[in-house]
Amino acid sequence: MPKSHKIIIMVIALTALTIIFLNERNIRPKINLVKDAEKIKNQIESLKLPKMTKQILIDNSYMLNNIKHKINGYGVIFLEEDYSFFLQRDNMCVMKLPYSDDIMFQDVPCPEYRLFNNVKIPLKEEGDGLYKENNEYIFKGSNSINYINYNDKLYRIVKFTDNGFVISGKYKGKEKLSKNLYKKTILKDSYIDNYKDYIILNFNKNILLEGSGRKEDPYYIKDDLNEKRN
Repeated sequence: MPKSHKIIIMVIALTALTIIFLNERNIRPKINLVKDAEKIKNQIESLKLPKMTKQILIDNSYMLNNIKHKINGYGVIFLEEDYSFFLQRDNMCVMKLPYSDDIMFQDVPCPEYRLFNNVKIPLKEEGDGLYKENNEYIFKGSNSINYINYNDKLYRIVKFTDNGFVISGKYKGKEKLSKNLYKKTILKDSYIDNYKDYIILNFNKNILLEGSGRKEDPYYIKDDLNEKRN
């Protein structure tokens, strides 16, 4: 075989090996992430799941059944009648959604959800919705999905805190919505026309909510016996 042919064969072989190596380097993190998700799935399915939603945060570890599990990544697990979870690392995401047995992979960061008073709500970095500000979670913008029916009147949830949540509506009352809190809700425009016309009501963290938060299907208090304001 001519020497030139041998050189060509060597170049082709090296190119093929390089491609295989690069593909392996790119695919391996995805495979490992999916394997970690399968471990979480198997651990959860060995448990007796609660009827009420329970949130477990993942931050390079998570507590499950009183056992600390180390894992590379962060996200959240929601334990309920049909569980779900999100696990993210290196801007890749694996997730298992309720009422699906499949583990799904996406090459972009996971959506971020948090549990508030028994409802799961996505956190936003742009557009109308719920934003984290220090230790508070504030709804911003006119199109936030934050409607709540209370005493047959339609209010909107303004914020969640460690102590509960605050709702506001255009009704008569003693405690007015403060200008400072009103300003926090503004995102380009606001759903509040004139903050002076709005009252606020405070609810504790044990109040359980149901519903979607949409105007046509607002949140409502699940158990009327818990319907006590601070």
